[in-house]
Amino acid sequence: MPTPNVIYDLVKESEVSIDNTRTSFVRPGRIKDFVTTGDPATIMGRAIDSAGLPARFSAHPYYPFSTLQRYAFYTQAGVNDKIWFKLFYDTPEGRNPAGDSLFTLERHRQLVAVQTQTHPKDRADLDVGWKDPNNPTNVVPKQPQIMTYLQPHLMMVATGYIIGEIPEQYETAYSTVNKTEWHGKPRGYWLYLGADDSTRDFGNSYTIKLSILTKVTEDWSQYDTLRDPRTGLFVPVGNLDALTLKQRQYEYDQKKLNGIIKVGFYDLSEFNDNFGF
Repeated sequence: MPTPNVIYDLVKESEVSIDNTRTSFVRPGRIKDFVTTGDPATIMGRAIDSAGLPARFSAHPYYPFSTLQRYAFYTQAGVNDKIWFKLFYDTPEGRNPAGDSLFTLERHRQLVAVQTQTHPKDRADLDVGWKDPNNPTNVVPKQPQIMTYLQPHLMMVATGYIIGEIPEQYETAYSTVNKTEWHGKPRGYWLYLGADDSTRDFGNSYTIKLSILTKVTEDWSQYDTLRDPRTGLFVPVGNLDALTLKQRQYEYDQKKLNGIIKVGFYDLSEFNDNFGF
């Protein structure tokens, strides 16, 4: 641990790029109440061992993939109780100095107009029929109605910086939903919309933005009810069948019961492995 006499100059702390592929950090500072007499090797050893400067190859305090490579020490004429230093940290090529999963997360909430012929609570038909009050034989059978409502949507946007190549899963996971629980939502609730990226150094590093969407209250399954080809009317669906499909977890498949079908159009992938946040 550094002694109270070690003072880092946070104002002058700097970051420099090396060959556009690595990142180097310089941490300057000074050690007060320090005896500067002796040969350079003795002074340096005393500064590291007694004052508590970090050892060579130790990690940067804020950027775990950057390690201390060398020291520089300075004295001033007439000053015998103080020494100045610079610590030089370097990041291996292709690594983000702050870690592989440095992202800023934004959440955008909105209501989106969607059409449905089943109620999102239990997927029962939104049906209505008619009977002539003056003629009980004059009946219009119940029919599911297609209605529009405002459904909550939550968009998560993750913005980050990557040194080196963009991870392959940012492409291969495109248009998939979460296989296991992720950010508080169960299987099938999050849909990965893809990544946008930009580079200023011809592909040596990238600023990247990942977009992931959830309908908040339900997964990404779609439902439909059979239409009788003889009459052009929707067949009535039992509430138990509709609720049974509703309660099944998301599958990249189709499930059918009497008169109703549930389809998952998006394949599954492990978001915890894909994104790391």
